[in-house]
Amino acid sequence: MNIRFGSSNERPHTLAASSPFVQQIDVIFPSNDALENALGNLQTSFVKGDITLSGATSIYRSGITMLSVGNVEDVWCIDQRGILTISVVKETYEALGITGQKVVLGHGKGHPMEERHVISIPLHGHTESPASRRRLEDALKTFDAKHHSWTVLCAAEGNTILENEILSNRAVQAVTCKRIVLHDVHTPKMDKLPSKGDEDWEEEINSLFEWVGLVGIGSQRLSVTDSIDPSICLYEPPPSCRPCNVTRLRWKGFLGPAFVQTIINTVVDSLKSAASDDFASITCHGYDMNPVPYLPKSAFQASNKGLLTPLVNPSKGENDVWSMIFLLPSPSSDDISPRWVLAASH
Repeated sequence: MNIRFGSSNERPHTLAASSPFVQQIDVIFPSNDALENALGNLQTSFVKGDITLSGATSIYRSGITMLSVGNVEDVWCIDQRGILTISVVKETYEALGITGQKVVLGHGKGHPMEERHVISIPLHGHTESPASRRRLEDALKTFDAKHHSWTVLCAAEGNTILENEILSNRAVQAVTCKRIVLHDVHTPKMDKLPSKGDEDWEEEINSLFEWVGLVGIGSQRLSVTDSIDPSICLYEPPPSCRPCNVTRLRWKGFLGPAFVQTIINTVVDSLKSAASDDFASITCHGYDMNPVPYLPKSAFQASNKGLLTPLVNPSKGENDVWSMIFLLPSPSSDDISPRWVLAASH
């Protein structure tokens, strides 16, 4: 788990862009009507349907994200940069006839070597030669011949939904906010965050994120009236706690980066006028079997090889998860003390 701190002057503008395929986002805070009203009406939608990979590339336009689901061998996605990423097993790769990068998954007697290949294809610009374009089209047809069609999830910026008839079995699914309130729970007093130079800062940070995780699952261990036998389950709340009600808001579905960033911005803006001891956390869960679970800043910076995509192994079943705790902005513009902390799996 990687930990990063930020001050009031460092707004997390690009955090949502780093996780292009999100299936769940939770916002947790001491119950606050103003923050709940600002967030509770946020909603989006996505499309689930069937399409060939050739069809997906033909209807691509800027702002669309798309992820194949349900296949355990070959997977693909189109991220918000307009890059098609295909992750395939060795047998599929050899049949395609286009160049990709090999990802070696394991060695040794207990873990015989396996291979996957990752192929990245930009869907905008079309700077390649006609011959290369034809070779790519032939490869996609070969891919479609093996799999016929794919079940995909699709989101678009501006909450617009694909209506192209090439997407069959098309179903639009709305994503609205689901709310629960945990009553009388141990809640940290968050007037400041520990700094890396502080003694036991790691223990304090871990304790805060453990608290966030327990609220996320609605654990009764947080209740001030919890009376479970400590020999069965022992939980120690963070220091300097107070009893209060805590709200968890959840959105679940195929959530595009623009919608996730809207939630982040709303939380940051709403805390500017909140009470002095208020805070909020945001936890984001990606998809497993995802060829692009995470995009670092370098993935948005063009190189002599174009936009680069990290090589990952989606068959490991690991998804990208990050969690962030926000405090009120510092009253002093010169104050560079930590006002938010991010814990991420990448």
